[in-house]
Amino acid sequence: GEPAETIARHAKRMTDALAKIKGLEGSTIKAHDTTWKVVREHHVPPPPDADRKPVLNGYVFDAHWTLLSLFLHLYPGNPARDIERANDFMSSNFATWQSITMREWITFLGLLAAGALHADQGIDLWNAESPGDVFPAANFSRYMPRRRFEAIFEAAGYCKAAGPDVSSTGDWAMWDSAVEEWNASRLLLFTVGVILVMDESMSAWCPQTTPTGGLPNISFVARKPEPLGTELKTVCDAIMGVMLFMELQKGMVVMRATPHVNTLGVTSAVAIRLGYGAANAIR
Repeated sequence: GEPAETIARHAKRMTDALAKIKGLEGSTIKAHDTTWKVVREHHVPPPPDADRKPVLNGYVFDAHWTLLSLFLHLYPGNPARDIERANDFMSSNFATWQSITMREWITFLGLLAAGALHADQGIDLWNAESPGDVFPAANFSRYMPRRRFEAIFEAAGYCKAAGPDVSSTGDWAMWDSAVEEWNASRLLLFTVGVILVMDESMSAWCPQTTPTGGLPNISFVARKPEPLGTELKTVCDAIMGVMLFMELQKGMVVMRATPHVNTLGVTSAVAIRLGYGAANAIR
């Protein structure tokens, strides 16, 4: 354990901090364009359902459950509709497009996730032989040719698009419905617990030839392991470890026009919007 003097020092700091806050009760503090009033510390009593446990709705882990059936149960939206949208876009732009099948779509998504589990990256995941002796080769070619994977990867960007012309809008409309469907599916799939955690995630993206790499905006967050890419503000259930709600961060100009920013400021407004998203999940 920690030395007694260290514990005593921490306790004194806590006591001093509480005394300082108490001395500020009734005063106002201005931060940027928002004025805050310091109020007396109070604790909200726990709700009647404080011991509520998170639950995955509509799925039973019986003797017949499989990872595939669980994956399809958790799928955000309708996979058949997503395949149809992707095929519609690609066939309207490429005369020789070979339509994606359901089997190919599920295999593609599986490989996309499995790639993160291997030391190899990119095209090396299709190597039949491993360059080292520690881990076996991923050899994704056993499941899908690399060229086919790359073709479906290109098509996947349009699986949530409203139509083949969405990509010309120059905004986030092409992927807004994906976030909306994902959030809506979580509301239906999970009865969440009482401990929720707000956080942020990065979808890494490193432009090569243009400032944003074809995206309307990219964020730079220096503290992240992958600091450049698309930032997402998220809410997770702390007990189940499942992400429940996300908000796509679309750049400073767009986000300053979102709800509650004018009255609370950018950071507090994000917390309120995420809280509302989690409250909807709690219902």
